[in-house]
Amino acid sequence: MRVRRYRYHLVGPGFGFFAILVLTGCASAPLTQSGALSSYAELVRSDGLLTHAKLRIDRERLAAARSVKMAPADISPEARASGLSEPQLQLVANAVDRALCSGLSDRFTVVEASDPADISVRMTITYVGETSVAASSASLAIGAGATVAGAITGLSIPTVRLPIGLGALSVEAEAKTSNSEQLAAITWSRGADVITARPRVSADADAYLLGKEFAADFTKLLVKGEDPMKNPLPALPTMRTFNEFLGKRATHKACEKFGKNPGLNEAIGRAIGLPPGMTDAGGVPEAPSETPQ
Repeated sequence: MRVRRYRYHLVGPGFGFFAILVLTGCASAPLTQSGALSSYAELVRSDGLLTHAKLRIDRERLAAARSVKMAPADISPEARASGLSEPQLQLVANAVDRALCSGLSDRFTVVEASDPADISVRMTITYVGETSVAASSASLAIGAGATVAGAITGLSIPTVRLPIGLGALSVEAEAKTSNSEQLAAITWSRGADVITARPRVSADADAYLLGKEFAADFTKLLVKGEDPMKNPLPALPTMRTFNEFLGKRATHKACEKFGKNPGLNEAIGRAIGLPPGMTDAGGVPEAPSETPQ
């Protein structure tokens, strides 16, 4: 019993300090109700340490679905007023699309939007909090200085991101049957924090990262029928996701329009603070339709 008490006092305050650090250095994002969903009637609040959400799921009926089609994420007028450029907004939306399409491939056959499917998925980005380029640059400079000082002194000097100018994201999404019956829905919001969101010199940096976090949560809701707030652990990588990370084509042709996973280039770019637009080529441009003569 003494050992157990000792471990509790050792781990408890440590985790509490970590939680306080994360929460005090975290941006906020509104949990929206924009009208993008067909219904908000049965949504239940479910919050995690960093993420806020309301959600619902018809597990039995969703479990019977085998095919899915998804429309590219919409961007609301409020999100367009964020200060991000149109290419930056499209890059964020495409990151959401690509990550969700890849995640849904774990259980569903993903088909083209024009094909019949058991369920259809639609998402709307309803709020974007802009990342401060100046604050991110300062955080990178401080981190570089700490690295140099550590090399000179031989000491390990920990650094965290400055708790200012952090970005944020809010998204609403649902899955419906071919008869437009809602089987699952979520309103989701999260702000970047000083621990898990590395600084990058771009206004869309945090929204880009958070878009993939949303896709992971929505994937878990649809693929496993689980509340992602109650099971926040990330999914283990599979051979499929590893191959996509290395640049292989998506499992389903319907996902190819969102472009290849930037993989290693993105990992390196994130580590050194490059803008997402320098590491992610985005979606595949649609071929222009031929005009009859």
